[in-house]
Formats: sequence, structure tokens, C-alpha cells
Amino acid sequence: IQGNEADIVLVSVVRCRDPGFLCSDQRMNVMLRRCRRGLVIITSRSFLSGPGQSTLVGKLAR
Repeated sequence: IQGNEADIVLVSVVRCRDPGFLCSDQRMNVMLRRCRRGLVIITSRSFLSGPGQSTLVGKLAR
């Protein structure tokens, strides 16, 4: 939702081969500030064992 908050924000990085979008601190800040009550991260084991593990989303998912 562009520019709006939500009670719960769902983030899906299950099919993310290149974590480029997730490496942006500014974008991660926006994502975290959009949720009022909770953040749910949906991911895969391959994301957590690949290059995505070092991103903020990867660290939060662990």
C-alpha cells in the first residue's frame, strides 16, 4: 500500500533470487514503519542460506 499504514504487513521473499531490493536501508525503513501491530516475513530455507541471509529481512526472519 503506497504511503499508507496497515495493522499487519506481510513480506514475502520466498522467490527472491537477488536480494538487491532488500539491501536498501531506506526501503527496509519504509517497510518497518508501515506496520502498526505486526510484521510477518514469509521466506524459504534457501533464502536464509543464500545471499539474503545478510539482509535485514533475513536477520529478522531468523
